[in-house]
Amino acid sequence: MAELRWYQKLSSNDRYQQVIDIHEQFQDITVNSQAGYYYIKVDNERIWVPLLPGYTIYTAFGDNIFKLFIEHSNQLLFSWVNFGTDVNCTTPIASNSQPDHF
Repeated sequence: MAELRWYQKLSSNDRYQQVIDIHEQFQDITVNSQAGYYYIKVDNERIWVPLLPGYTIYTAFGDNIFKLFIEHSNQLLFSWVNFGTDVNCTTPIASNSQPDHF
């Protein structure tokens, strides 16, 4: 099994995380695709996790570097970019966006 590593990149060029109208009510996105939270179980407790547009992480799966980020354009969009082995993350080799998951 490939090693999984998570990184969060913050820079002055990143868009700020946004709290938007869909965050007014606690609704789980797995139940309502227009919701702004995941309702998950952590250590035998259930917690609300906000899905914030602008949140971005970089991770490596095997030898590939991925950027995962959340956008908002009338609905939440879960987007990813595969940079392959490009450690500078300047040349994407594949990408996709979907309204329901990465």
